[in-house]
Amino acid sequence: MEKKKVWLLVSIMGVFLVAVGVSFALWYMRAEQTSTNEVMSDCFKIEFESGIGITLNQAYPMIDKEGLKNDPYTFTLKNICNSSARYQINLETLNVSGKALPDGYLKVNLEEDGVSVITTKLEESIQVDVTIEGAMKAYKLLTEVLGPNEEKEFNLRLWMHEDVGVSDDSMNASFAGKISVTTSYKKTEPTIADAIKSMPIVTSGTGLYEVNHPESEFIEELSQELSEKQKANLKMTEYRYAGRNPNNYVSFNNELWRIIGLVNTPEGQRVKIRSTGSAITAAWNTNGSTTEHDANEWGNSTLMTYFNHGNYFNNSLTSEAKEMIDTITWNTGSTGDYSNINVMSFYNLERSNQKNCSTGDSCNDIIVKPTIWKGNVALMYPSDYGYSTSGNDADHRLTCLNTSLDSGWLYNWSCMNNSWIFYTAYIWTLTAAARTSSASGVFGMDQGGHVYDSTASRETWSYPVVYLKLNIDITSGDGTVGAPYELTYRNEEL
Repeated sequence: MEKKKVWLLVSIMGVFLVAVGVSFALWYMRAEQTSTNEVMSDCFKIEFESGIGITLNQAYPMIDKEGLKNDPYTFTLKNICNSSARYQINLETLNVSGKALPDGYLKVNLEEDGVSVITTKLEESIQVDVTIEGAMKAYKLLTEVLGPNEEKEFNLRLWMHEDVGVSDDSMNASFAGKISVTTSYKKTEPTIADAIKSMPIVTSGTGLYEVNHPESEFIEELSQELSEKQKANLKMTEYRYAGRNPNNYVSFNNELWRIIGLVNTPEGQRVKIRSTGSAITAAWNTNGSTTEHDANEWGNSTLMTYFNHGNYFNNSLTSEAKEMIDTITWNTGSTGDYSNINVMSFYNLERSNQKNCSTGDSCNDIIVKPTIWKGNVALMYPSDYGYSTSGNDADHRLTCLNTSLDSGWLYNWSCMNNSWIFYTAYIWTLTAAARTSSASGVFGMDQGGHVYDSTASRETWSYPVVYLKLNIDITSGDGTVGAPYELTYRNEEL
């Protein structure tokens, strides 16, 4: 009985469909698309230009300082398309005739655009699949992204490291290897950097401002430790948040942070963020002294160790936050006479060769110090504070930018009260002061709203600052304090 019911239903549906077909045949319309559907493939091509290979005769174990003086193997990667590309640089070991030098005896250094990105024992690098026919092993040295039409130059150096002892397998042996580069297409998706670039630009009031760095305004020579390309990166147009309370809130490390802006680094533009709640009260440095000439040396400082190797990095940062933080070349240049230095001048001097005083009867800061430091967590610059004001209006902002961050900003309410960074306490910055009397001065901003230097051993507030990697997306939020931008890390390993 059930089967009969099913067949009856099918028969009725069949009749209905026939009826519809007849009705459609009597009333007929035809429309045709006027445009053409197109499918276009993206451009994907990477050019590889190679230099002369490394030849080390009569090699012997050496310290890193000597190994880094060896002549490099130089090669260039160039993206000739408008799409981005991921690339991975490997060093692949080859067979040799005779006795082979063990991989574990070698140290490798790779520079990108003049800045060292890796120095490690070869055997401690991550092993990956070989791509060169006949290769024995492949070690991954670097994985990064080439932006549209971007070009990067690399230098590779090899040497026997100092731990190699006198043994039979380290003598009269040889090593052979080749660089291999594998690339893959990177789908271009909006990131937090893209989102900032697409936001409306304001010229007065609270919001996102364009900040230009004209060549003519660079009054100091940029650090000699930077390549020409890195120097050019520091002069690009930036996008910085300014005003009393812009919508630049972001959720990071399970805390509320704020976006300083899309700012320049030697590696290119990165989103720079500053904590609002992870401040600590501590001395900038307790390791150095004025007699040792290194009290205001960031690479030797107490805060640098705490933020990058100590309790903060190990216990206060989540694994997700660490994954999002980029390793960046921070500029550590300085200035001595700061009483008449405005925001743009501070920006230049922070990135200059100047790091020690050279004149004055009491000048003891005579050791030439590094003007760059490569790491993850640091502090804001004085110029970050200066660019964060909107003034009362466009004219007042211009006045604030053109007057001294010291005397011109001292109790200047239109400048400091319209800066979201201003805080009624002394706060450390990254930048050292080249005093004529000692090597202990470091700049900070104080409750009077101006920038001046204090002794590095002073215990006061410090807010950690980081640069985000390029592949960070915004998943939700509008940047307000109630709905901060939520971030996610997009893993783009090959």
